[in-house]
Amino acid sequence: MRAPTPLTPADPSRVGPFHLLGRLAAGGMGEVYLGREDDRPDSLVVVKLVRADLAHDRLFRERFRAEVAAMRHLASLESTFVPRLVGADVDAARPWLASEFVPGPSVAEAASGGGLGHDDVERVAASLAEALSALHSHGLVHGDVTPANVVLGPDGVRLIDLGLVRTQDEPVAPGARLGSPGWCAPEVMSGRPASTASDVHGWGCTVAYAATASSPFGDGTPEVLHQRMRSGTAHLDRLPRSLRPVVDQSLAPEPLLRPTSAELHLALARVREPVLVGAATGATAPLAGSAITTEALIPPTAVDLEPMLPWDDARATAALPERHDEVRDEVRDRRALAAVGAVLAGVLLVGAVWALAAPDDTAPADSATVSSPTSSPTGAATRAGKPSASAPAPRAVPAAAPVDTSRTTGAGPDKAGPREKGKAKGKDKGQGKGRGKG
Repeated sequence: MRAPTPLTPADPSRVGPFHLLGRLAAGGMGEVYLGREDDRPDSLVVVKLVRADLAHDRLFRERFRAEVAAMRHLASLESTFVPRLVGADVDAARPWLASEFVPGPSVAEAASGGGLGHDDVERVAASLAEALSALHSHGLVHGDVTPANVVLGPDGVRLIDLGLVRTQDEPVAPGARLGSPGWCAPEVMSGRPASTASDVHGWGCTVAYAATASSPFGDGTPEVLHQRMRSGTAHLDRLPRSLRPVVDQSLAPEPLLRPTSAELHLALARVREPVLVGAATGATAPLAGSAITTEALIPPTAVDLEPMLPWDDARATAALPERHDEVRDEVRDRRALAAVGAVLAGVLLVGAVWALAAPDDTAPADSATVSSPTSSPTGAATRAGKPSASAPAPRAVPAAAPVDTSRTTGAGPDKAGPREKGKAKGKDKGQGKGRGKG
């Protein structure tokens, strides 16, 4: 979280029971302040105050009310991965909520100098996977997992900005914001509601940003980034080699191909939770209206970040269940069948068009030709008075010529075969004897 800046004359000095100490951020939805309770000076809180013009927006009030309800629900579950809700007033002229202050930067702030070291990236990945696994196990979806919404606390990450948190089967109201453009999953960019799979996609984007200080899909407009997400062209070469397989799977365009948050947690479970501090944000100017400094709020002390166990390069992929390979093969087979079907349909269409456009060059058969034995009595080629594309006219076959049997016996027209010669010789001999006797 950025170092607080002094309050301006336009800022309120109090919100509810909280005395404001400085401004932490301002955006399109309102201002965020650092504050504390009068009777608890050692307990710091973050106060989110809605803009006055948005306070009259019914849809925005409903969203803000849902955010407060989600934080109360998570507080009842004693979740340690979201800031604890301290107080809220959703019916005030300007609605507000207050949550515990987490002394640490967001991933976007911590990595802004060019990315974190490989060890820190691995531990951010492990802690964020555990946080999402816990959230999803309670049937909830965060809906906006981005580097700016993941804070690196002293005992692990915290998920903030719960304005889009909802149950996994809760319908999305028409016109509601679906996520941060350029960061949300491709199916959310296409208009579908966020799911646990889109949270996993946000996990991959956040881990990649922690290592590189840039989106894994490069720079560009949200539309350009969406196209790159759909084509799966993520740049992960600067990530720790041990994390590339699981981050690559988490950024798959097809939600079914992504691992679940529980599987990510299992794959990264042997990495110690990150214990990170916000030393990179340490300004020393005193806060307005108090004697404490930002160094006291975010102490730039060295913290042990060594993992409990050595990181195994092959562990991430080995720990993921094999069902993702099966799902990947199933999706690939469906796409292949669809492609083959499209090609066959195109071939049939071209054949039909060619047959209809072909000229009728079938010649009538004369007396010297005979029809093919397989032709139908009515002539399949002349049904409906036109040639048929599937049954061409039978080819003319020449009439059979008389067979010369003399060639089969070896005798010419004026020659006799051996048997005929013998008969003729006997006959002549008999006749000769008869003539001699006479």
